[in-house]
Amino acid sequence: MQRKTVSLTDRDEAFIAAQLAAGEFNNASEIVSAGLRLLEQEQLQMAALRHAVAVGDADLAAGRSKHYAPGELAADLERLLLERAGSQS
Repeated sequence: MQRKTVSLTDRDEAFIAAQLAAGEFNNASEIVSAGLRLLEQEQLQMAALRHAVAVGDADLAAGRSKHYAPGELAADLERLLLERAGSQS
């Protein structure tokens, strides 16, 4: 395990102290590791969203889209769910 030096704001220090006092973590390293895991998850989610937007943009540019009247999308989704439920029985 490598040691790293980081600078923390007073707010960060207070947050760490509160987490330790609450017994949520055993030490500051556990808190930093938890924060890094959350940051990694957030970045993966953002990458997935960016990809989905890019796919949607490409579909729109290629003319692969459908206009829905109000309530029509919900009705189509309900029908699809009912069809899937019927095929699983």
